[in-house]
Amino acid sequence: MASDGLSISATFDVAGKALGSWDVVITNPDLQAATLTSGFTITEFAPPQLRVDIVGPSAFRTGYPASYDLVIQNPGNVDALSVPLWIAGIPNNATVTLGFTPSAPPQDAGEPDWTQVQDTLTTAADAIWRW
Repeated sequence: MASDGLSISATFDVAGKALGSWDVVITNPDLQAATLTSGFTITEFAPPQLRVDIVGPSAFRTGYPASYDLVIQNPGNVDALSVPLWIAGIPNNATVTLGFTPSAPPQDAGEPDWTQVQDTLTTAADAIWRW
């Protein structure tokens, strides 16, 4: 329980437990209890299902900045970790700025050091950005 007496945190091991809604019962040291009916639900495993959308104008004027939002969604119920991202088709003479600081994924044994890989790969026609 938190020092303010207003919140509590807990970890549940749900391995092998039945699917469905579960009640949460909290019992204070003075044996007063409260129940949160259907406080959490155990569902079937749903692997990561990444969806990426680039939202912005379909056309823009040369020499004027245009903003785009990169929207990444995962309707699965398992986190997708260390997923690389490439955006291709950016003209070589375009200026790209980010509204965030990209970071390399954690390095597992035997994997390359991703911080040493260049952010931009250039082809004859366009640039490919990697984050």
